[in-house]
Amino acid sequence: MSFYKRIYKVEGSTPFPIDMLRFDGSFPRSGIDSGRIDQTLNYNNDGKVVVELVQYSDLKISDGSRDKRWESFGWKVIDTHIVGMEE
Repeated sequence: MSFYKRIYKVEGSTPFPIDMLRFDGSFPRSGIDSGRIDQTLNYNNDGKVVVELVQYSDLKISDGSRDKRWESFGWKVIDTHIVGMEE
């Protein structure tokens, strides 16, 4: 069975929609990205923040349907890279 690793960036200036991590099955790519999420939740955010996320799946997700959900929270998917991985 093949798996896919999706690395994507989201950008926003509102509090980060934490539930989207659960919905997408994603997690921050690094501690820096976790800190950026925290910044949007706990501090006055004066501008846009970019957070890089990772998602593993057995489906190659690229239809853009989840992008619309991000946009409903005031965040935009600005970059996506999908890598195929063998089990």
